[in-house]
This record gives sequence, structure tokens and C-alpha cells, in this order.
Amino acid sequence: VNQLELSGNFHFADWEPDIYRALAVMDVFMLSSSSEGFGNVLVEAQACGVPPVAFDIGGCRETMLPGISGRVVDEDTAHALALAVTDALLDEPWRESAAREGAAFVRRQFSAQRMVGQIADAMFSDA
Repeated sequence: VNQLELSGNFHFADWEPDIYRALAVMDVFMLSSSSEGFGNVLVEAQACGVPPVAFDIGGCRETMLPGISGRVVDEDTAHALALAVTDALLDEPWRESAAREGAAFVRRQFSAQRMVGQIADAMFSDA
């Protein structure tokens, strides 16, 4: 970062106990895991209006609307992830739209009301 004179553009944060405080200052959330289950933090980022960028691993794709509320990176390389993040950072209209779409998607897909309804449907579908 220093060699590229980008140190003023990036903040490498230490441990932050309040995820919502951290998300509130982000333009894009990058998840660089090479192995992931569902990726709850991607849902949390979108709920806070922060578009996520993540590899297409585990359930990451299911946490967002790829290309609309976040970006899924198919190629499992640091270079591909960096390009996706850079593209997102340079595209302010997309980030603004993704922030709105992501928050709405999370409200629709991951609400407690929807969860309870799906559980009830599963429990009583054979009744």
C-alpha cells in the first residue's frame, strides 16, 4: 500500500468489537476467505448499506444478489478479488444502487418474519 502511495485510501483496522460501527465507515466490504459456510457478515454488511465483494465459495452467493447488491468473484485469486474491489470502489453509482438493493434484499430474504413462516411451512407441510 505504501509503495503504491495508497496509504491514505485504505485503513487496515485492528479488532473492532462493534461490527456496525466498523461497517458504517466502509464503502465496500471485502471477504477474502478461501473457505466459508454461509457468510453472515455479508448479510450484515448489506443490512448496513455496504456492498460486499467475496469469492464464490460456500454460501456466499446466496447472501446477495450477485452484480446487483454485491460482487461474487469466480476466480480464486487475490488478483481477481482486488480487481473486483477496485471496480466496485471506482463505480460510485453502482455502490449507491447496491447499498439500496442490498438493504432491501436483506429485509426481504432474512427477516425474522420470513424465517418463522418458512419454519411453519416446513413443520406443517405434511399435516
